[in-house]
Amino acid sequence: GAPVCGAVAAAPQRAAERAAAQNLSNTAWSCAALLWRDRPLIASIAAAAMTRITDFSTQDLANTVWAFAALGIMNQPLFDSIASSSLPPIIAGLFAPQGLANTVWALATLSVSHGPLLKSISSAAIAKLPSFGPLELANTAWALAKLLVADRPLRDAIAAAAMRKLHEFEERQLTQTAWSFAARGLRHLPLLKSIASAALRPMKDYNAQGVANTAWSFSSLVVCDVPLLDALSSQALPRIRDFCPQNVANTAWAFAPL
Repeated sequence: GAPVCGAVAAAPQRAAERAAAQNLSNTAWSCAALLWRDRPLIASIAAAAMTRITDFSTQDLANTVWAFAALGIMNQPLFDSIASSSLPPIIAGLFAPQGLANTVWALATLSVSHGPLLKSISSAAIAKLPSFGPLELANTAWALAKLLVADRPLRDAIAAAAMRKLHEFEERQLTQTAWSFAARGLRHLPLLKSIASAALRPMKDYNAQGVANTAWSFSSLVVCDVPLLDALSSQALPRIRDFCPQNVANTAWAFAPL
């Protein structure tokens, strides 16, 4: 009787609270996708999100922290709230690959090294890496490098998962992955050789930064792949006017010892 009626009556309220949480997350995501940095709106989203954080799904949590990072806005109270709410479901294996990748990408973009959150993401990611797509793999590798995470088993697992899917990687994802290993001084030859071969396919899509970063990555790890270097130099020459000083410096440095 009464308990059942009470539960039925409460259901619409819970649904409304859940919808409100999702709307907040979706609004934050939309602002980020449009690069719309309306400070009063973003502040109100953060304040409202903290009051409803227990109603956020794992996707809402990941999307919200991703959105604030993409906008370059570090709201410490909101971040702490999201981190605390994310830990239990991450540890329980409830975060999807995209959620894990977006969360660690947000940490790196905001330059926040949250030990417990990073540790839980690393543990959860290893089990789910076979389900990661190219974007999730590249972003996770990039984030770990930016945050100076020294987790060799996870790095090796990312390399193995990436090698199985390199044929699906776009130029930016190939560049990111190579850079992430080079930045940490990890000379994973099977991965690097595979990236070198895969990079020849979309070479026409490489922009100045892609050429410079790829050349730097291989040179810094002393990996001389002649077909790749020939393709990079051929790609660089017609685009030299597009190179910023840093691109020029990185490319010149990369080719000098090789």
